[in-house]
Formats: sequence, structure tokens, C-alpha cells
Amino acid sequence: MTFTETPALRATRRELHEGWTVSAVGGAIPVGTTVSDVPATVPGSVHTDLLAAGVIDDPYLDDHERLQAWIGR
Repeated sequence: MTFTETPALRATRRELHEGWTVSAVGGAIPVGTTVSDVPATVPGSVHTDLLAAGVIDDPYLDDHERLQAWIGR
């Protein structure tokens, strides 16, 4: 019986928590709002990413949650 050598398998590590962005890909967004390549945190939430980038106001104040319903669409 003959055995052939196979190259050693190497495990490659790839970090997935860096380099993410958020962009609007469809639906209506409010006039004057720019959502293009906003830095994103993974794991995280699109709302906290947009808030950190200054794109939206705090969703817990006044009626901001209603005004920001476009984010989920």
C-alpha cells in the first residue's frame, strides 16, 4: 500500500468585526439625509450606527421613532 503526502491544511483567521458600513439600498429616505458608507459596528444596530454618525437624532426623544421608520423599510 502506498501513501501520498497531502499538504498540511492551514486554518485562516479572518476578523469579521471591522470594516463594515451601512448604506441605503432602497426605499425612500428623507430629503437631505445621506446614508452612504456610514461606519458600522458588528455586532450592533443600524440605528446606533446612524446615531453615532450624526445621520439621525436620538430615536427615544419626542416623535423621532416615528420619523425614523424609514430605516426599517
